[in-house]
Amino acid sequence: MHTIVCDGGTGPGNGTARAECYGSYTIDGGEQQWCKFPMDTTNNQAEYDTLLAALDKVVEIEDPAPVGKVLALTDSKLVVKQVKGDWAAQDLLLRRRRNAVRKLCEARGIELKMKWVPREFIVARLGH
Repeated sequence: MHTIVCDGGTGPGNGTARAECYGSYTIDGGEQQWCKFPMDTTNNQAEYDTLLAALDKVVEIEDPAPVGKVLALTDSKLVVKQVKGDWAAQDLLLRRRRNAVRKLCEARGIELKMKWVPREFIVARLGH
């Protein structure tokens, strides 16, 4: 089983624009990987996009074999609940991202377990 720790977000800007949109993740406690996103990316979109980047990397590691079990740890309760199906994804852009996660999992044999963890856990592992 692979374990992903991931976090996406938007940094503070000058009040009208964000300074940066980013994400980072680790797989199995390995080296931290960084992602950059367009400036109009929301925090929730960055959370999803970081999870997708991490899942893509797991697929790359396992290619061509099916992936199997993956545990994703995130401080985004919204992403956890939407991916699990506990909450609806009413926003079109978030729904597309949720569907992309589900589609990737189905296509590559990923048995994804999402788990919410406190912010302090994420900061201790990823530094942001």
